[in-house]
Amino acid sequence: VWDSTQDSSKALLHTFSLNSPGMSVQWHPFETGKLLIAQKSGVISMYNSVNYSPILSLDCCAAPLLSADWCHANSMLVTAAVFSDVVQFDLSRPSLPTDRFSEHMEGCKLVRFSRSTDAYVASVGKPGSTLKVTQQKMRRTIMSIPKKIIGGGASWHLRIPYLAVGNDRDIDLYKISL
Repeated sequence: VWDSTQDSSKALLHTFSLNSPGMSVQWHPFETGKLLIAQKSGVISMYNSVNYSPILSLDCCAAPLLSADWCHANSMLVTAAVFSDVVQFDLSRPSLPTDRFSEHMEGCKLVRFSRSTDAYVASVGKPGSTLKVTQQKMRRTIMSIPKKIIGGGASWHLRIPYLAVGNDRDIDLYKISL
């Protein structure tokens, strides 16, 4: 955590020690003091960034975890890409994952909640796999693009159903029918 108001040589505020590599870091969409850190071991931890204390830990019960995201439309939901599964947690019942489903047989490397609704999740499989958008409650794939997604990330527009996906030297923009 950095303090941008000080000299850059003295700006480091705190270092969080992890038990395995950190794969995703997300700020809470509305509570500025909460920080989500997802580790490759399958543990997702939330910290208070003011006093650096742990708030909550979630265990995906599998590894490797390659990506995690906090839902902007419902901040009680967290999702993660763990091996070939998309794992979801409801923070009102945080002891075990509330949902787990296989999305990419070769392995899921990226997962992102839609920013406008908690019903849709985009996921990207490992190289040679596909980009998928899934309607969560019905477990229905509404879009599956068998395009080799090489790199980059994925980002949903905040208000309209557009999904941007980074791919080698291109950014693909998709309009999703919600």
